[in-house]
Amino acid sequence: MVTIPAEVLRDVIELSAYSSYRQAATLARVCQAFSEWVRPVLFRVFKWYSYHNNFPQPSPLDVAWFQANGKYIRHMLWGQDLDLLVDCLELCPNIVDLAIWVDTDTNNIAPLFPAFSKLRLHRLSIRLPALYPSEEFTVEHAQQPVFSHLTHLDVVHSTAAWNEIAGIAKLPSLTHLALSDRIAINVVETAVKNCKNLQVVVLASLCMSVDAYNEDLTGESTIEAPWNSYGFDDPRVVAFECEFVGDWELAATGKRDMWAKAEEIVASRTRPILMGH
Repeated sequence: MVTIPAEVLRDVIELSAYSSYRQAATLARVCQAFSEWVRPVLFRVFKWYSYHNNFPQPSPLDVAWFQANGKYIRHMLWGQDLDLLVDCLELCPNIVDLAIWVDTDTNNIAPLFPAFSKLRLHRLSIRLPALYPSEEFTVEHAQQPVFSHLTHLDVVHSTAAWNEIAGIAKLPSLTHLALSDRIAINVVETAVKNCKNLQVVVLASLCMSVDAYNEDLTGESTIEAPWNSYGFDDPRVVAFECEFVGDWELAATGKRDMWAKAEEIVASRTRPILMGH
């Protein structure tokens, strides 16, 4: 009888778990050892939102669950019960990709900041000014450690006043910026001018059809029309419709998302210029 070394068996189980969440969930029920091995895979993406949820959902969802599994979460989308997130975010120290989509007119998200500030985020989607009592994201805020590695920022419910998000110009690692919903042209112009390291600026409007959006991402139709970048002549500015929840899932699972599509559009615009030199 051939005995498989434990480390080899673990590699096989982890690779199998990465193939699908259903497979990971099945493996987690086989035995205690398998459960421990696949938990980092099973819970690396956590989404608590109101519809089309494709990821494992604990029941009940409470502080105890996060105490056991919060350390595995790398990507989090939160759209419900803000009080629970205030209690649990500190139990998720390894999040690098965070989206908080709640109605900030009825939910105060400033209490999140003590736990939020301990993260080291690479991607963030949030109504940024709402994190602070002043309702402004300033240069001083941009210097906080939580933002030191931030490369991708999606400013949800974008503002008509640049001073409310002026600190983004001092984010040291920011290369990708998205503005959505209430997009003001003067804010876009000022961001492009002042954010020195920007490679991509996405102006996103909501696409209600998940199927249509996924079709666009396969390249079968264009997602830049009909906005055509609002007439901006800066090749980094791209405008298209986006099914936000579905797109977040694509990014969290390593698939082609709006950022990748925008990068391709920008590259197609700049490539002839580079060849000319």
